[in-house]
This record gives sequence, structure tokens and C-alpha cells, in this order.
Amino acid sequence: MTPIQAFVGHSFTEDDKIVVDKFLKFLDQISELNPNFTWAHAESAEPRVIDAKVLSLLDSKNLFIAICTKKERVIAASALKKRSILFNFSRLITKEEDFVWKTSDWIIQEIGLAIGRGLNVILLIEQGLRAPGSLQGNLERIEFEREAPEKAFGKLLEMISALSPKATKAILVESESQSSRPEERNAEQVPEGDNWATSKPEWKRQDYEIAFMYSVVTGDAEKAQSISDQYLATELGAQGQNPTTWNAFKIYIDLVFGKGGSLSCLTKLANENPGVWEISDYLARVYLQYEEYGNAALTLERAAGVAGDIHKQLELFGEAACAHQRNNDTHASIALLAQMRTKCADSIECEADVLQAMRKLAEITKDDEVIIGTMERQLEINPADTDTRFALAYKYSEQGNDALAAMHYTRISYPERIAVTWNNLGVAFDRMNLQAKSVIAYRKAEKMGETLAMSNLANKLIGSGFLPEAQEICNKAIMLKDAHKNVGSTLSRIKEIPEEEDKIEAEAFEKARQISEFYKEFGRAVAMPTPEALATHWKGPDCVLNVTLEGTVFTATGTYERSSGGGLLDLTIFAGTDSNTKFTKERYRIEYKGTVRGQAIIANVVRELDSKQTNAPSLLRILDDHVTVLLLLREDGGEILAFEKSKAGAPRFYSFKPC
Repeated sequence: MTPIQAFVGHSFTEDDKIVVDKFLKFLDQISELNPNFTWAHAESAEPRVIDAKVLSLLDSKNLFIAICTKKERVIAASALKKRSILFNFSRLITKEEDFVWKTSDWIIQEIGLAIGRGLNVILLIEQGLRAPGSLQGNLERIEFEREAPEKAFGKLLEMISALSPKATKAILVESESQSSRPEERNAEQVPEGDNWATSKPEWKRQDYEIAFMYSVVTGDAEKAQSISDQYLATELGAQGQNPTTWNAFKIYIDLVFGKGGSLSCLTKLANENPGVWEISDYLARVYLQYEEYGNAALTLERAAGVAGDIHKQLELFGEAACAHQRNNDTHASIALLAQMRTKCADSIECEADVLQAMRKLAEITKDDEVIIGTMERQLEINPADTDTRFALAYKYSEQGNDALAAMHYTRISYPERIAVTWNNLGVAFDRMNLQAKSVIAYRKAEKMGETLAMSNLANKLIGSGFLPEAQEICNKAIMLKDAHKNVGSTLSRIKEIPEEEDKIEAEAFEKARQISEFYKEFGRAVAMPTPEALATHWKGPDCVLNVTLEGTVFTATGTYERSSGGGLLDLTIFAGTDSNTKFTKERYRIEYKGTVRGQAIIANVVRELDSKQTNAPSLLRILDDHVTVLLLLREDGGEILAFEKSKAGAPRFYSFKPC
């Protein structure tokens, strides 16, 4: 069976914390007892829009659970009536009962996204809350009371147990929590619905545990006792310490689900049976449930010390190290890791257990370098671990190292490259500017029905101007059941582009028209007779210029002052000065020099600091170096028009007049 991997959407506000935490702890309990169920959620305040991190968390999931709490009251427009108050007709009034409660827009966005991706959806809806929108999809609704959310636990467990998850199609694989291992994909189907009441010949201890938990959660004490009796009557249930560990399990379940279990009884069992690691493990889980991390760590260490299997020892030691870290006891956590390293010194299999523990610990401390290092080594030990390779590739992509991301995506064997892999590979190739490879990868994903890849491919076509082709791809994608939301935004982009390009074209043509008009005048001036003389003084945009005309050589020179701090040169020279620095006047020299063609002149202009006024190196003295300027003399000789071709930025138009 494909494991159930859930994403839980919920409010982060303080007024909802108690009710939300109760649901999250219940999901923790389900995941501890059922290895085929895992869940994740965002761990920060609600953003205004769904961000990349949330998208990445959703990507590897096949179930979305929304905890819909009351957030704001809204009213239909039809319920509002205009009333005159002191001749003011701008007031609207309504009845209080017309206001209804709705959940946050953030939760509604996540629900829509989950439905769009084809996930199964379970809505936990607070009593008195309006159902979130008119949503279509695989929806299951459970109403809960804010004061007693545990009344909904039984129905929630039943729905999770009965689900037959389907693989999702999405952009990226979750990178921070562990993905499902390959062997979990072949795990046996968990019994569904009423099948919990009667044991089956093929049931193992885990099946009895899930059935017992289901009965406890649903409040059916008689059924719970029946399941317990059935297990103890089996050959397995009567073996060795199994009756004792079963009793401990029952107490543990009663404790975590608030059904009257006794912590002192479980503690006594653990003390009376110090050599049975399972009992200490149950006790530690209770401590973890109530965030008693110090007690949990010590109890897990005791369990690890008596576990016969070395791999179980290392697993428990790793959990103890994580508990120490959550208890802010870094020293104890480091000491346990050192002990684990010693135990695995000569065994690659044991090293894998240590690496897994270090990876979990690094996720707690958010140490990306250790996360990456442990995953790289895990893959060296087991190159076929596709889930870890997914996670590592995404982690590299998240850090902007697209070459490493692409390298690991390409190392996933062809048969295991699902649509998400091809799409992610296309993204990595695209960022590496390997356009042909990127398109090939997107096409592979497109053939598998990956609508986000189709949107990505359409955007590449848009970037190259192939709007009809992009439209065709999006039209195909939008018809698919689980079309990604980006397809809609891409379609909108296709419609926006012609109008945007028309505007850009108009602006560019207006600038081009000015240049064209100047060249018309310039061409006309080239055909005119060359003047025999010019006025010797002309007023330009910077200063008065001294002009000479010797044959066909035109020269115009002048000087002007500018306060230091007023130009690009000053930004270079005075970088790092504070706001109180007093800048002095600097003198600049300007020179136009060129060849006369009729009444047109093709010249270069140089602007630089006067060498007599500064000790700056020669390169720093130059503001503009040999910039081309086209000049033309008006027929009446009363103005010289200038078109300066700036080396950076827009061209400049200005003029000189005799003075």
C-alpha cells in the first residue's frame, strides 16, 4: 500500500492553540502506532499567500487535513440594507443573525490547492462555522466542539484508516521531514471500518494495537476488551513478555487518549521489568506526549540499554538524543551521539542508524549542512534509496545549488522517475540555462499528466514569444482533473502579454521617433554647404564653450564646477563618508572635437576633472570618455542641436546657442 502522508493546515493564532494542539497530538499518537501514517505542517505564522515552503511540504502528500476554526464573521451582500440616518444614505444595516462565521482565507487557499492537486481532503469544522466555500473534490467533513474536540477523534481515526491513498502529482518533494522508505510502499493494507471488531488469522501485534486504539478512541470499551482478549488468546499473545508488554500498551493508550490510564501503574511496570525495553518505550512516549523531554530522554536511554537488537538500540538512543536536544540539553545529546558512533565504528549497517539519528537531530536544530552531509552518506551506503535522494535534491535546490540538485535527480533510475521528478529536473536544468534539457524533462512530465510541468513549459514558450503554443499546452492542462493552480495564472499571463507588449512598443517607438527625426535633420545638414566660420562662444547645458573651426576640424572647450558628491565619480571617490562630510566644488573640463560634414558635425565629447584641481589618478578623473555626439547647425546659424549617444542609459538631446 502507498503510505498515508498527510499535510495538516491550521490556524496559528493564540486563541486557537489549545484546540489545534489537541488534534496535532492525536495525529502524533496515530503515527506512532501506524507506521503507514505520517503528517507534517507549517511551523510559522500564516503568510498572506501560500509560500514556497508550504508548497514544498504539500508536494509529497496524498491527504490534506484542514482544522477549520472560527476566524471572522461575514455577511452576504443581499443581507445589507441602506438606511437613512440624519439624511446620510451611505450607511448599511443588517440583522445580527445574518452574520456567519468563516475560517481564515489562508486555510481556504490550502483546501483549494489540495483539491487542485487531487489530494484526499478531511475537513475538521468547528460547530457553527460556515463550510469553506463551494469546493468540489474528495472531501470528508467532521464537525467538532471547541470545548471537546476529542469527541471527533473516533471519526477522524476511522476516516484515516479507511482511506486508500493515491500518489500525488506535484512540483517538489518535501525536504525537511523523512520521506517514506521503499519497504513501506509494500506494507500490508490496514484493515478498514468494521473490520476492526474481529481479528483476522493474518493479524500481527501491530494490527491488534491499531484495532485496540480504534476501539478506545471511539469509546467502545466492550470492543476494546474483546480485541485485548483475542490477542492474549493467540499463541503470539501468550509468548514470553508479550502479556506484560500488552498490558503496558493498554495503559499507554488510555493515558495518551485521556481514558483513565495510570502513569504510576505504567511507571511501576517499567520499574518491575527493567529488562523489557518495550515498556520503557511506552513510558517515554507518554513523557514526549506531555513534552517532558528530560524524563523521556532518560527513559529512552534505559530502553536502549536493554534492547537486544543493535539497530533498535541505536534507534532508541537516537530518539533519546533528540529528546535531550528538545530539552535544551545539548551536552547530553552530543554525548549520546558519541556513544552511538563508538557502537557503529565497524558496521556500515549501524552507521546508517546513526546517520538517521543525526539527520533527525539536525532537523530539530535546523543545521542544513549536517542534513545534507548525512543524506549524502546515506546514499553512499544505499544508492537506491529514492526517497532520500528526492529529499537531498530538493534541499540542494532550496539552497540555490541547482547543479547538485539536477545531478541527484538524474541519478534516480528511469522506472522510478515519476512526473514530479521530471518536473523538478526541468526546473533545475532551466536554472542552469540548459534550455534543451529543461524542455525535454518538462515534456516527459507532461506526458505523465504533470500539469505544473505543463505550466512551466508554457512559461518558457511565453518567454520566447510562442503564445499560441503556450495557450495550447495550458488548454490541455486545465482540462485535467488535478490541474495545478499555476496553469490558471499562466493562462492569465498569456492574455496580459499582448497589452503589455503594445505599451512597451509604443514607448520604444516614441523614443525611436525622436532619433529618426534628428537623423532626418542631420541628413539634410550633411547636404548643406559648410559654413566658413562659427560664433566663438556658445552656451551649452553645462557651461559656455569656446568654439574654433579650422578647415573641417571642429573644437569646443569649456570648464564648469560641480559639488563633489553630485556625480558617479564622487560616489566612487567618497564612498564610505558620513552624512556630515562637507564636499567642495570641483572643476571639470569638457571638450567636443570632431569633423564637419556640410552643416553637420560628427564629434566625440570628453568630460574630466581639471588636472590642476585634483591629485586623483587619471582614470578616476574621467567622467565621460570619447562619447559620440552628432551636431547639426540650424540654417539660420542660431542654434546647434546635439544628439549624444550615451554609453550607458538613454541618449541625450540638447542644444548650444551663441552668446
